[in-house]
Amino acid sequence: MALNSPQLSSAKSRVFAVVLLAFVMPLLIGWGVTHLFGTAPHVQEALHECLELSGSWIALAVAMLLWVRVERERWAPHFMCVASTLVGLGLMSAAHGLAPNGIVSSWLQHAATLYGGSLAALLWLPIPFGSVRRRRFFICTVMALAIAGSAVIWRYAGWLPVPFGPAGYSLAAKTANILGGVGFLSAAGFFIRRYLRQPVTEDLVFASHTLLFSVSSLSFGFAHRMAAEWWVWHGFRLEAYGIVLIRSEEHTSEL
Repeated sequence: MALNSPQLSSAKSRVFAVVLLAFVMPLLIGWGVTHLFGTAPHVQEALHECLELSGSWIALAVAMLLWVRVERERWAPHFMCVASTLVGLGLMSAAHGLAPNGIVSSWLQHAATLYGGSLAALLWLPIPFGSVRRRRFFICTVMALAIAGSAVIWRYAGWLPVPFGPAGYSLAAKTANILGGVGFLSAAGFFIRRYLRQPVTEDLVFASHTLLFSVSSLSFGFAHRMAAEWWVWHGFRLEAYGIVLIRSEEHTSEL
């Protein structure tokens, strides 16, 4: 549906506000926190586990709500990719939260970001009708890969390169986070494009969600473990989960 000039101008203004609030502002906050509090570690393992497990359960709950919509609303196959992304993130984040602090936990974090970003980037691919019909096989495959990947990392983490050192995260860990962040950023572009074509608030909500994940992922590898900025990016990831949870509950109540 083509928008007239006032509608397009209003839609662009909303998109600008979302990009400012969900990408630019978090980036500035992270930069400011680093300069204010430095890189000294603030070890709070119980809090970290709580944040990760909370995000995991929210991701799985939202994925379940979206999957109900996939079953009912055949016209929105992109929800299949969104639900799959949340399932992959939720399962691997749960493994990360339960793992003891160290190499295993760190690699599970980076792997979850890379896996989630890769699944999010699939939004740009045209989804054949046959794939939508086999959506249960697709989601089961995503779950199986997330569980298998977590198990392999947990069992063979010693074979992987050390993800961090005194100077910060290693090149391998940074690369995983950057690639995942680019995947989330591409997903944000998908939802922004949809919104500019036909303004639907839900697309803007998912754009906010993916932008928050993108900025957190792109910046995470450059933070020091357990430092103030490191905690900030965990907080923004949890906020991203909360945004889609609120919207999904609102939509479910409207049905």
